[in-house]
Amino acid sequence: MEEPFICLMIQISNCSIASLKTTESWMTKDAEEPFTAKRVLILSFINAASKVIQPVMEGAIYTNDGAGASILLCSFTENSARYDGGAMCREYYIDSRFYEIINCTFSSNSANERGGALFTISNLTITNATFAGNSASQGGALYIDWGELSLNNSILWGNNADSDSQLYGSLHDSSTNNLVEDGEIDGNTILSNSDPLFVRNPNPETRDPGILHLQFGSPAIDVGEPDVDLDSYRPDNPFGPESTTIEDLSTDIGGHPRIQDSTIDLGAYELEPFYFWIEPLFPPSTEASQLGHWADPDGDTIGNLLEWSFGLDPAKPNNFLLMQDGTTLQSAGLPIIYSDRDNSTEELKVAFVRNRNFESMGFSYTVQLSSNLKDWFDSSAEPSLLSSDATHDLMSISVPTTLPDDSRTRFARILVRLLD
Repeated sequence: MEEPFICLMIQISNCSIASLKTTESWMTKDAEEPFTAKRVLILSFINAASKVIQPVMEGAIYTNDGAGASILLCSFTENSARYDGGAMCREYYIDSRFYEIINCTFSSNSANERGGALFTISNLTITNATFAGNSASQGGALYIDWGELSLNNSILWGNNADSDSQLYGSLHDSSTNNLVEDGEIDGNTILSNSDPLFVRNPNPETRDPGILHLQFGSPAIDVGEPDVDLDSYRPDNPFGPESTTIEDLSTDIGGHPRIQDSTIDLGAYELEPFYFWIEPLFPPSTEASQLGHWADPDGDTIGNLLEWSFGLDPAKPNNFLLMQDGTTLQSAGLPIIYSDRDNSTEELKVAFVRNRNFESMGFSYTVQLSSNLKDWFDSSAEPSLLSSDATHDLMSISVPTTLPDDSRTRFARILVRLLD
């Protein structure tokens, strides 16, 4: 068998790792310095010996011989292991270095034996993580063998196993403020065993990792502990990483500020600013389902998310067009095409309203053009800022007379995307 990759020290930032082919796991072994990964998507590791996805011996990351690791702002999805630790397997207990996971998600990972998401024979600190839709024979999400787990501000929900569906193992006294299905672990660490109300639950059978953002009304909102001890094992473990501080909790995995209201939320995602916008617009008795991204409570055929995008009111039917006076926005509304005359020239342009928080929300606005309402082309021009108010920008972009296929431009639309 080919020797697995061995690293002494590695730091990965702002990357995606998807569908890698490997003979075993991504492996850290005999590390002189701790392993640190930041903002990584680790997805679907594949056994190189076969053309189909097969479980490897251990999951996406495997460490032993005392190697330490800091895993920050990462997502582990659909990884599998033949034995233990579908996403991560940590072995070797004696003189083990510090091991920590902060602001991470684990969904739809599996192991044939123990620890659908993670197996460890070591002390481990997990802070603001979300484990959902993972499975194993024992310890659907986590299997803690010889060490102790400091679990803080985290969600374990919808994981499955023949026994210990959420967690097998013992908790360190520093554990606090978690949401665990069925309250499966003992102690005051459990704040709630109610449904966390993810935007969409994982479904491993359909290879759907779900959308693990919180919905309005989730019991995981504003119940975290912002001053958790990230160094809970360090006094007894001089080998631990020194790079993590409380600043690693300043943003969630999506880059949003961690405290949106009174205190930190549970799990890897803070409640989106979208929900702070929509909640005051409806009576307190409104069902949470009516406040979701794609709901249309006012019946005007425009979903809440598009109403937010274009400055409309989701509580009142209003599918009118925006109004502008030159470069000034008079009233928000749907995009328009207008004629811009400059001396003897005339140019068609598209004007649209853009929410000023679109980047922090993970939105993008793309102008698309067509000659037949069937074939659409993204505009290559950059939109210009005409004016702004406290919440929205009025944007404009020129419309070319012909398209890349040499057909004539006749239609335009705005494509609004929200990244999961």
